[in-house]
Amino acid sequence: MTRKELIPAENLVNYGRRANRIVCSVCLMAFFLLHATVTSPQDKATLYYFNTSGRTLFAGKQALLDNDQKIAALDRDHYIVLTIAPGHHVLRLKDERSTVASKRHQVDLSVVAGVTYYIAGGYHPRMPAVMSTWSFEEIPKEEADKLLTEMKPQGEK
Repeated sequence: MTRKELIPAENLVNYGRRANRIVCSVCLMAFFLLHATVTSPQDKATLYYFNTSGRTLFAGKQALLDNDQKIAALDRDHYIVLTIAPGHHVLRLKDERSTVASKRHQVDLSVVAGVTYYIAGGYHPRMPAVMSTWSFEEIPKEEADKLLTEMKPQGEK
């Protein structure tokens, strides 16, 4: 005659709860690991924008547009670091107007993931007012490094 051991019902309930906790924990870890790899910084590019505007009578923020969508607004002598998706981007300043001394500017970027881009621009008042100019262009890293030491990140006063 063989002997059978009976397992009390309360042990089965506790076993099931432990198994559910383990399964839920494993699923959550898998979700977070998958999410971290899908949205890794290597899938984006970095964009530094420097507002090099000169002093004006009224202080105001300079709006940066990406494909006609506002992505940042900066005070004079400030910079901002943004992440942008790979692909074609047309960057320009929102309030830029053509003057006698300068035409409108825009920067066309073919963005590659993992690459850093540097853009500088702003309004440069001169007398007489019709001689005021705008600038907006991609700059080399060496020039950006110099601007980083002279300017403040957006958010600091």
